[in-house]
Amino acid sequence: MPQLNIPTPKRIKRHVIGKAHTFFATTPPGLESICAQEIAALPVDINDTEIVPGGVVFRCRLAGCYAANLHLRIPNRVLMRLTDFKATNFRQLERNVLKFPWELYLSPSSELCFSVKTRHSRLFHTTAITQRIETCIRQRMPHMTSGKTGLSGKNDSQHLYVRAIDDHLFLSLDSSGDLLFKRGLKHDVGKAPLRETLAA
Repeated sequence: MPQLNIPTPKRIKRHVIGKAHTFFATTPPGLESICAQEIAALPVDINDTEIVPGGVVFRCRLAGCYAANLHLRIPNRVLMRLTDFKATNFRQLERNVLKFPWELYLSPSSELCFSVKTRHSRLFHTTAITQRIETCIRQRMPHMTSGKTGLSGKNDSQHLYVRAIDDHLFLSLDSSGDLLFKRGLKHDVGKAPLRETLAA
C-alpha cells in the first residue's frame, strides 16, 4: 500500500482532529431557524452558520460535532461534510473521489452503507454512482469491508450520504448513528405520536 494511504496518527491529528470541518444538521421542514438558534447556543466555537432548506450548515472542530449530537433537540442527525465538487461525468466523479483521503475517516473493518440521491444532475443513476464511489474508495483502502446500498446496515456500519444537485456532488459521513430522537439511556419505550426531538 502506498505510504500516502497509511492513516498515521500525525495525519489524523492534522487533517481530522486539528482543524474545523463543515457539518450539516438535518431538520424537519420549517424548523431550520430554530435549529440554528440551538447550534448558536452550543458551548463550543461555531462558525459560518447558514440556514438552508432541510437543515443548517455550520463549521466547527470535532468537539462541536460531539456537542451537537449530545445537546441539539431539533435535528434528526448530524452529517460531516467530507468533500464536495462539480462532476458532469463519471471521469470527473472518480478523479475527485480518488484524491480524497478516505483512510483518515473510514474504518476498514466496518461495513460502508450508501445513500445516494440526485436532482437536476447529469449523473443521475444512483446505482452507478454508488459503484464508482465504492470502487474508488477501495483503491485507497483495499481491505475495506464490502458495502451496500441503503442505510440498514449493522450497528457499527458507516453511512455515506451522497447528494448530487445541479451537477454538484456533496459527500457526507453520518456522525449520529440512529436518529437523534433515539439517543439516551432508555431502552424500554412505547410508541408515541411525536418524536422526542420535536416534543422538546
